Amino acid sequence: MGNKCFQHGQFQQAESFYTRALESLPIHHDYRILLSNNRAAARLKTGHYEGSLSDCNVAIEMAERKGEGHCLSHQKQVSWQEQVVKALLRKTEALEALHKYTEAIQVYETIVAYQGHSTARIQQGMAQCQAALSAHTNATTTSTDFPNIDYSIFEDITAAPVSQGVAAMREREAKNAADGFERLVKADQVEAQLAAWKTSRQNNLQALLATLDTVVWPDLGWQKVGLADLMEAKQCKLYYRKAIAKVHPDKLSVQASVEQRMLAHGIFTTLNEAWDSYKNQPSL
Repeated sequence: MGNKCFQHGQFQQAESFYTRALESLPIHHDYRILLSNNRAAARLKTGHYEGSLSDCNVAIEMAERKGEGHCLSHQKQVSWQEQVVKALLRKTEALEALHKYTEAIQVYETIVAYQGHSTARIQQGMAQCQAALSAHTNATTTSTDFPNIDYSIFEDITAAPVSQGVAAMREREAKNAADGFERLVKADQVEAQLAAWKTSRQNNLQALLATLDTVVWPDLGWQKVGLADLMEAKQCKLYYRKAIAKVHPDKLSVQASVEQRMLAHGIFTTLNEAWDSYKNQPSL
């Protein structure tokens, strides 16, 4: 129940289910690792960052004691090492939300050491933390060192203005950094939204199109389609093409947010995979 609530964006209910499950298990039960990790994710969504940190630490400590083994959960193998990395990543999110950027960087470094390599997500996260630390340091220095001095008297009035090209480049770099950070923050939420839409409908093009309105945003302009309108192959193909045109990465509005672009990418990929399966049916 907890996982279903999480997939549907019901994070407080998910946290409640995870808590009840944890309370019912013995203190050293293996499933406490998975449940602590899941509750940490739910608590990140509800803003309970200290609680999320606590859950991450529990999951890390217990999973590290397990070593390189795994357990079975819902007929799937769960690696303890993967649980450690997952908990460490969620720990960085909680630390960043609490503005504990130095500690977050240390955890990112731990992940790199643990995995033996870095990733784009880790590099972006570390860069964002470094930028936040630099901004905080500059603000503190300016506001506390000799507060009664008018620093404008030291400005170099002969300094050449920054060229438009350089200014534009810096603006793009700042926007890319901000977008990268938002992708990190929104990753779990977008993944949950997409999972709630496609999990039981994987490669079922008609079902995906009939429920597309549950995952897209209002400004996209998609009109709900009934399942009855998708029974004929010709109609199904028509609505598939309309949907693809709406979420194609190159055709999104320039005002589309990072989250919307992430959703569109996931929808675009899912619908194309479902179309490949649909058009290869023997009856078509």
